[in-house]
Amino acid sequence: MKSILIIIFLIFKIKFIYCEIPYDILSIDEAIDRINTENQNILSVDYSNIKKEIIQNITDNYIYLEIVKEPPNKNITKIDLIEKLNNIDINNIKYYDFFTKIFLSISSVLDSNLIIQFGKLFKYQYFLPFNYQVKEENGINYLYYVLNGNMNFYDNQTQQNVFANKDKKIKKINNKDPFDYIEEFTGNIYKNKHAQYTINFRQVCGGYLGKYPFNSSTLNNIAIEFVDGSNLKIDYKIAAPKKNLKNFINNDIYSFNENNFYFLDKGNIQNVNLNDIKWDYNYLNLTKYKMDEEKKVNVIYQRSFQYMNPLNINFDENIFIFFKNISKSINLNTYPIIIIEDLNSGGILFFSSLLKKILNHKIINTKNKLSINGRDKNKLKKATYYDTETCEFKSDLSDIKEDKYSKETIHKRTKIFSEINYYIIEKFLEDIQKIERKPTEIIIFTDAFSNGITSFFIKDLQETGNAIIIGYNGNPSENKKKEKFDSSQSPSQSISFYNEKYQIYLQIPNFESFDDSYKHKENIIPREYIINPIDERSSIYTFYDDSKYLIFINEGLKYFEKYKKECNKDNKKLLLLNDKCIFKDKNSKGGFSCNDNGLWNEDINKCKVSYCVEGYIFDTFNQTCVPDLCWKNGKFKDKVFIFLFVVSIIFLVLLVLAFFYVCFLKYNNGNNI
Repeated sequence: MKSILIIIFLIFKIKFIYCEIPYDILSIDEAIDRINTENQNILSVDYSNIKKEIIQNITDNYIYLEIVKEPPNKNITKIDLIEKLNNIDINNIKYYDFFTKIFLSISSVLDSNLIIQFGKLFKYQYFLPFNYQVKEENGINYLYYVLNGNMNFYDNQTQQNVFANKDKKIKKINNKDPFDYIEEFTGNIYKNKHAQYTINFRQVCGGYLGKYPFNSSTLNNIAIEFVDGSNLKIDYKIAAPKKNLKNFINNDIYSFNENNFYFLDKGNIQNVNLNDIKWDYNYLNLTKYKMDEEKKVNVIYQRSFQYMNPLNINFDENIFIFFKNISKSINLNTYPIIIIEDLNSGGILFFSSLLKKILNHKIINTKNKLSINGRDKNKLKKATYYDTETCEFKSDLSDIKEDKYSKETIHKRTKIFSEINYYIIEKFLEDIQKIERKPTEIIIFTDAFSNGITSFFIKDLQETGNAIIIGYNGNPSENKKKEKFDSSQSPSQSISFYNEKYQIYLQIPNFESFDDSYKHKENIIPREYIINPIDERSSIYTFYDDSKYLIFINEGLKYFEKYKKECNKDNKKLLLLNDKCIFKDKNSKGGFSCNDNGLWNEDINKCKVSYCVEGYIFDTFNQTCVPDLCWKNGKFKDKVFIFLFVVSIIFLVLLVLAFFYVCFLKYNNGNNI
């Protein structure tokens, strides 16, 4: 009998542990009240210190701080960001209001790489009982919703109303076109509105308050009007861990993973492998490759260039093997290459350059033109870079240039220098026999949102005419679906800061990049303010997951066939390469450009230069091939390996000294016991 009672007790205990709902379901107002109560120990002096730290970090590092006061793009509002932050009144302020005001100030510059997030709010997740879905009927896009696993968190009447209206076309949300409502859901926070729609569509039905501090009016009283005249009113719900539940969600911002919604229906999370596509190579689902023999195409799915060993801060050596395997596989066939960029927020510059070289080894103009914030000369004296004009390594970037955007606005930056990745990558891939791909055999799918280092990757290919750029996702409303949007956004490199005490994450762009074509102009315009329009706008208005593999591949192959005869008349940089094109300069290679009628001009007397033979660089501004002296004369090869050798020796010496120092400390400590 005693044994039976113990078993019953254990059964009930297990049932309690696994069936108890570990979170409270709140309204947005209740959630804000709880957030403020949980953080009421944060005082005015704390808010003052937080604000000062944010302002100091932005002042020291934000590369566009002066430019946002007088943007080259006149459609962008002028912002004095520091003044705006200074004007935030922190007297008697509550935690949620403070975060909201800081967030709105920072996002007002419309830079998707300038990010602030409060870790304490990532345990608060907003959601609806459905997810939106785009369907096309007779050439017109409509918005529907599909039910998810969150229905049970609503009362019976709401559940009945939601269920009764499923599979209906939505006419308006909050009296707006439904697609425009989604685009405006987070407010005006990006320069690229199609990018804003793309990311909002991902999070309009569920996300974190730590990422967007929504107010009551945004998440309450959502009025949906359907085409048939019926209506639905609904509020968002907020899931928060129960107060007595410890360690439910790690508040550390670095461990945050936005695919780990506790309460969302997992079937609706992107990248779920629904069709069991067998990829040849897959690195942590961040990058995947497949040589599709049936479709005769190479496919690369790309979600991040952030390849780090999860156990430490060093590169995972497997990523180098991974990319080498992709390169070997691509060079076993002559198939076209399709790359799918999916909400890719960037990562490490070396890997974007590596992928460019793998796509086509003839693309040698891969050296990104960069500048660093020039407000702190002391920091710049410690920077090491490779000067491609003198073919020398230098350790002083304190030669400051000033660009005047107005009488009051002066942008201080270092002189423009080039990354050296190209030369190192050539060495890395030298043992692979390479098959040349024409630019019209490389198709890039971009969702407009992809940014940072990914924007380097896409814009480099677009600016040098080395790929067909196809846009997907973006606002599909009737008045916007035919709009061509920017191929990507925020092509800058960032630095990150984390305040552990207050759990505040701040990301700040401190490198800016430039299009080659602007290098001779008096006031150089950063790529951040230059639009690189796509070549084609596809009819794909969804995120990628493996269930949509064939949709993307068939669409990509459609444009591959189209560009054998047709072209984008607005893109004169993309050429149809042809060996019949002969130039006076034997170092030049090229092809046919696009006529105004959208067809290739196959007159061999009107060929244009596209790239150069090895040892030369294509000057996109003057459209000529110029000697790459650092490479051709062997200067770079000798210097780079000497440089790396010296750095290695210094590192080893420091390592040995550190070892003996540690031993010395241990010895002294032992003697002191």
